[in-house]
Amino acid sequence: MAKQIKSFGETQLTAGVRVSFHESVSKLIEKYTPAALHIETQVTVYLDKIEEAQELIRRPTAYASTQILRADDDLRDRVVGIVSSVIRAHVSSPFEAKAAAANTLSANIAPYKNIQRHQYQQETVEIDGLCRVLDEYAEEVATLHLEEEVAALKEANESFKTKFEAKAEEEKSRQGNKEVDTYKKLGEVREAYDQIVQVVNAYAVVEPSDELAGFIDDVNARINLYANMEGGTSSGEADTDKEPTGEEPEPETPEEPTDPSEPTDPEQPGGGDDSGTPGEI
Repeated sequence: MAKQIKSFGETQLTAGVRVSFHESVSKLIEKYTPAALHIETQVTVYLDKIEEAQELIRRPTAYASTQILRADDDLRDRVVGIVSSVIRAHVSSPFEAKAAAANTLSANIAPYKNIQRHQYQQETVEIDGLCRVLDEYAEEVATLHLEEEVAALKEANESFKTKFEAKAEEEKSRQGNKEVDTYKKLGEVREAYDQIVQVVNAYAVVEPSDELAGFIDDVNARINLYANMEGGTSSGEADTDKEPTGEEPEPETPEEPTDPSEPTDPEQPGGGDDSGTPGEI
């Protein structure tokens, strides 16, 4: 009886494991060569689909800009804390001018209490408002020698805005991949794999060769290996299920092609905080 690639119900495996299986098969195709396996027509689509699936599995979930945003957010939180602390410390100052300046500032920045606890963009807008108040009372700010801190707060907030826009651009660049359903793409990989298995199994009947036999043995070995991972299934029969459902049907015996150069269609084998640092103003 001719060797056949057995069935493999891969849908119970995780996406990453499924891609790993097809990567392994692609290496075997390279080893035995598409020509020897009679799959020159089918292999290009299969390899392309694997590459597309790899991009989805490996798509980044973290943002390169996130750490930079956190650094700027931490800086502005600390500066807000310093300004707040200095103002509070001078409210009861024995020096009349400093006490008056502190009380004026304290009353006017009261609406901005605890802004460090707010979501990134809300805090950004609130810091703009806080800076406008501090600019309005520039004389009082100067009395408490807070000019440098206010300037640093403005700079940190503007830097945060710029880097947040960079994060938005980073998000935009990922939209294409995010809109692609991973498992739909894996279904396309499986369809391309099924076409290869169909041709290989047909030629193994009508025109057996050492290359075909070796490829079939190697693929079956990998099917056995991957079937034992996380609930995958396999059987010793040629796979006739284009989309495995976990219950493999009884395969029919492939019809023998009359012309090896154009094998007929045997029963088709089938082969994945935006919150500020708490603080208090």
